[in-house]
Amino acid sequence: MGRVFLIQYDLTPDSEFFLCRFCQAHIARLDKINSEAIFLSKANVLIDGPERYRIEEADVVANVHCTGCNALLGIKYIEVQNNDGLVEAESFKLHLNNLLWWDGNVFHSYPNQIQAHRLVTAHDDGI
Repeated sequence: MGRVFLIQYDLTPDSEFFLCRFCQAHIARLDKINSEAIFLSKANVLIDGPERYRIEEADVVANVHCTGCNALLGIKYIEVQNNDGLVEAESFKLHLNNLLWWDGNVFHSYPNQIQAHRLVTAHDDGI
């Protein structure tokens, strides 16, 4: 296997992004917040192939791992049965308890007001 090159976001006051809690690989950039979810552009993740897809609550999902350390970070929705608009095919749910957050000034655990079981939703942007 060849050498792995990781994408890194700028550590500036204007940037906010999530990192893998275990190896600090940059995972997802904070693009916008609304009352429903946090939408992100993701990088440095590996998605299990079709042979590892599984059914979760009637949806077909694949595990999402950190490219840097292979830690399980969440899931990607491959096919969605319930068309209520809350979850779309090709979207991601990343577990906040496996991520750190760069808030533009310092790295820290995601804010305590977000419960550990709440998930971050990201859309596949082709990275």
